[in-house]
Parts: sequence; C-alpha cells; structure tokens
Amino acid sequence: MPMSQYNPVEVTYGSCIDFELVYRDQNGDVEDVTDGTFTICAARPAEAFQSVVLSKSDAVNGAIHFHLPSEAAEKLNLGNVNWVRIARSFPDGCTDTTEQIWIATR
Repeated sequence: MPMSQYNPVEVTYGSCIDFELVYRDQNGDVEDVTDGTFTICAARPAEAFQSVVLSKSDAVNGAIHFHLPSEAAEKLNLGNVNWVRIARSFPDGCTDTTEQIWIATR
C-alpha cells in the first residue's frame, strides 16, 4: 500500500496536509464512490485528526481529497508515528475501512 508505515505521507511539522486517495476494487479498477460517506474511524493521535475534511474530488473516478488544516497538523507527533483510518459507509449501512494511512512528520 502506498501510504503504509514503510512508505508514509511525508509532511513538514505544522504545515497543512493535502492529498488524494483513490479507491480501487480488487482488480485495481477505480470505484465510483458517489454514494459513499467518508469519515475518520480511528487515528493516532486522535485529537490531531478531529479537523480533517474529507471531500469527493472526483467521485466517479474514486478520488477523495484529504485536508488537515495547519493548526490541527501542529498536534501531530514528530516522526513516523501518526496514522489515520478512513471509514467508507455505503447506502445500505455497510462500512469498509482503509488500512492505516501513516503520516511522517519531519
């Protein structure tokens, strides 16, 4: 996974964090996420990720934009110890979650 503990999103301490996630099915094809709802389901440190904004930047092509404002990013710990998991809720009530997305703060 591109954002694993061994290949984290690398950021500068205190700067806002912006990146795109693209949801893919088991065959690697992009998924239409138009009907999904996205939330943070787990994080470390939890208080740092309370201000995350998740928006559908290109839902038909599976793209979700992740934004963490700089004020919240200042609550992250230095090093490769921060992570977040995103829950995707479907209209039928089912939920699926991402693996841990690691964020290394330098």
